Order: sequence, then C-alpha cells, then structure tokens
Amino acid sequence: MKKIYLLSLATVATMPTALMAEIPEGYYDNLKGLSGGDLKTAIYNTIKNPDTPGYGPGANKTWWAFYETDQLPDGTYLNRYSDLKFEVGERGSRPKKDIKGTTNSKGDYIEMNIEHSFPKSWWGGTEGSIYNDLFNLYPSDNSTNSAKSNLVMDRVASVSTDDGYTKIGRGTNVSENVWEPIDTYKGDFSRGYMYMISAWQNYKWVKVGLQFLDNNLYPTFKQWAADLYSEWCRLDEPDQIEIDRNEAVYRIQGNRNPYIDFPNLF
Repeated sequence: MKKIYLLSLATVATMPTALMAEIPEGYYDNLKGLSGGDLKTAIYNTIKNPDTPGYGPGANKTWWAFYETDQLPDGTYLNRYSDLKFEVGERGSRPKKDIKGTTNSKGDYIEMNIEHSFPKSWWGGTEGSIYNDLFNLYPSDNSTNSAKSNLVMDRVASVSTDDGYTKIGRGTNVSENVWEPIDTYKGDFSRGYMYMISAWQNYKWVKVGLQFLDNNLYPTFKQWAADLYSEWCRLDEPDQIEIDRNEAVYRIQGNRNPYIDFPNLF
C-alpha cells in the first residue's frame, strides 16, 4: 500500500515544529517510535475526548471561544471563506451583519454563522463533543456557509462559482460538486481534516463523507484525498495565526492538533 501521510515520531524532538508552538512537556511522549496505524491510534488516545464548550452564542459557548481563537488585531473575525469582514462586538455574541452591511438577493443582511469544516452529516448528524469541537469550527458568512453545504474538499476542475476565497464546482477526484479553499487556507483545512479523522476515529463515516473517507482506522482517507491534502499541507505550512489558534483551542478544550504542532506529520 502506498504510504499515506503519517510519519514515524521516533525522533519527535528533532522534527521541525511550528513557529512559536508551546507544546506541553511530555504531551506527545506516547507517539515516539510509532508509525502508520499504530501512530494514528496513539494520536487518537492523546487528543480524544476534548472538553469542548457549548454550541452557539452566550457565555462559555462557541462564539465566546471564537473571541479568543479567531479575533484579529483590528477587532474583526477571521473569515476564511470570503472577503466579508465582521466586527467582533460583545463577547459571546454573533455578528448580525458585516462591516459594509452587505445584503443578499432577498435584501437580508449577510450574517456570521458557525461553519463545520467537516460537516456533521459525514458522521451521521449526532451532536455533543464532536459537533462542538473548536478544531472543526470557524466563523463564516452565512452566504458561503450555505453554498459550501456538505460538499467534499477537492481541487475544483470546472468552476461554477468563485468569490476569490471559495470555489465550488465539479471536482478533480469527485465527480460531483466540491469546494476548494483559497491557497492561504488549504493547509489549515487539510490539517483540520487530519485532526478530525484522528480525534474522532471511533466514529463511522457515512453519506457524502464516503466520497473521500473509508471506515477503517488507518489510513481512513482515500488515496486521492491523502495525496491532495498532504500536498496542500506542504504548500501551506502553519503560519502564526494558525499556531496561535492551536494554543487558544488547547487552553479552552484541553487538546491540540498535532498536525499543526508537527507540520511534517503526514
């Protein structure tokens, strides 16, 4: 079988790490000397069962957490899906319109939503910790959130729509509509997908998710997905914003994304 993405961590201490990562001493000790399926299961045992916040607006919920994880220095939220900018406002609140007051075809303001990069339909729609996991949640404008829907992430071969951030159209590897992020965030989303199949490898993948996932402990990604996401991780290595977000999520829910801490871990 072709090697997928997991390298050995026998020399974890010498692997290149993120720019300013503050990895707690001993956090990854149980991964040393492992590779392949054994390594992925050890990662699962290290990062599983996060203490996720509640979902939605309000104290100690998603928007409360986004205040720490996704606020930019100018007081707006980082929107990875389009160029629309939204002021953060009161902590725990959800922005009801962007800075320019953009409206949709119905004349309604475009608002911010909580976007599941890895849609809940791919694991059957159950809620709880997997649904609330901050490593899979990002602030997004509701217009792009709706357009992206539960589509698989792939390289778009035939573009239907492109707002300069998110492309939608027929896929290169999937014969149906897919979505493709802007180059700046290709690695971010790929590392997020790697996290999800590791932290939640005890779940069964269903429906559209089976276009790029298999129900096995390793490698889980279909070969095309492993190759593409690995390529995107190499082309878009973690920047300081992604590293700082990893630290912020760790402070909130007590687990880390190892694919951010160790960018060569694929």
